[in-house]
Amino acid sequence: MRNGRFIPTSFRISASDENIDINLTLHTISIHFIRLPLIHYWRYHIHVVGEIKKNEFNVKIDTFDIMEYMLFT
Repeated sequence: MRNGRFIPTSFRISASDENIDINLTLHTISIHFIRLPLIHYWRYHIHVVGEIKKNEFNVKIDTFDIMEYMLFT
């Protein structure tokens, strides 16, 4: 529980069709919280690992990024 709310701390993204296959896992490194009138806002610093395959090409992903989660109240 963070700032009075249960929020996710890891994420898994999977998508596929005939030509592409995406499998990514996002692990939280840190979270910054801001409370505004009518909104709870979390900025995640994340580590993304996984791979994206398109036809015969395969790209390994291992990067650090930022993502946001907003809850309107």
